[in-house]
Amino acid sequence: MKFWNRQALVVTLCLATMFATGCSSQEDQSREPHAEPSVGPLAPVGSAAEVSLPLEAYKPSPEQKILNARGRDILIADCLRKSGETWGNSEEQFAISVSNRNSLRRETRFGLVAETDAAQFGYHGNPLLRHPPGGQGEVSPAGDKCIKEVTASIAGDKYPSPDDFIKADKLSEEAAARTNNDSRYIAMAQLWTKCMDDKGYDFQSPEDASTDVRWPTEQPTAQEIQAATADVKCKHDVEYLPLVVALRTAYENQLIDASAEALQGVKEYYDRLARLMATILAGK
Repeated sequence: MKFWNRQALVVTLCLATMFATGCSSQEDQSREPHAEPSVGPLAPVGSAAEVSLPLEAYKPSPEQKILNARGRDILIADCLRKSGETWGNSEEQFAISVSNRNSLRRETRFGLVAETDAAQFGYHGNPLLRHPPGGQGEVSPAGDKCIKEVTASIAGDKYPSPDDFIKADKLSEEAAARTNNDSRYIAMAQLWTKCMDDKGYDFQSPEDASTDVRWPTEQPTAQEIQAATADVKCKHDVEYLPLVVALRTAYENQLIDASAEALQGVKEYYDRLARLMATILAGK
């Protein structure tokens, strides 16, 4: 399948960077000297899916990604029409599929925290996430050329460097790593361990519970469901989600301050792209 665009290139470079630096890079960064930020009183959190973290402001929203894809479809179709061809694929439909998948992932991005998920899926997660979004069909040479032309015209002359795009994702990973190494998270995890011990489970951390060697089965077992349900109840008792959200928010703000210039360039690019797509869609 041929599906070329600058954003796909950035993702590829991002993955290549992650593989080249190794899985330990995130942990190494989290151990760099830094002050533990103040978080103040913990605020209640309704659900993980509703949480908006600071770094999300430097990426297009799910709705905007769909609009961007719709605008690209229009431009690609216009380009192909000159060659007497029609655009049979739909970047918009692919974007919608990815958005629906990501909506489900938001519910577990801080780990298993919903009792309904624990009771239904255990640690296996929603089965809808086990299948990747549907791909697009083959693209003709003319279509391939139009995709590249549209991508280049959209990018313009003020396209941020791939490193700046990668930075936004890597800062999210670093904030998560710093959260897990924060003294307040460690203290909370110890309370969680004590709670689980009282329920008959010997786990040293929430991460240990979700990756236990007994769980990689085709379907969640009754034993796994029971452990997952106990896990979520203990997380509720020790205010796991409010603390994790507060820490992630604080660390993301800390990291944003240290990378403000690069992140602002990325945000300005996405803002320009949104205005361009609004103009394209308004004319159709």
